[in-house]
Amino acid sequence: SGNGDQYSMVLIGASFFNSKYLELFQRQPAAVHALIDDTQNCDDIAMNFIIAKHIGKTSGIFVKPVNMDNLEKETNSGYSGMWHRAEHALQRSYCINKLVNIYDSMPLRYSNIMISQFGFPYANYKRKI
Repeated sequence: SGNGDQYSMVLIGASFFNSKYLELFQRQPAAVHALIDDTQNCDDIAMNFIIAKHIGKTSGIFVKPVNMDNLEKETNSGYSGMWHRAEHALQRSYCINKLVNIYDSMPLRYSNIMISQFGFPYANYKRKI
């Protein structure tokens, strides 16, 4: 109902995209690559920027998992991901603001298009042998 959930980026590790965008990523301004190197972050945001800038419209479709609990599973390594760090949200905001300054625009566009596996609750079912 209403506008629903909206997003303007898709995490690169969970996406499919045309390989030509890898070349566009490499040809971004040196300031973008320096930002990525300095922060050890921002690469996925920079990829979303370059794709959105290139196509000029919404750049992704979210495929909603059947079980949202599967989005993050515990591992035996003890690694819990960068987004658990206290400064992660601030660093991501910093990345977006820096990229807007570098490109002198905000190419990201909001979307609420989602694909769901509705009707297929067994998609994540593991058969016991």
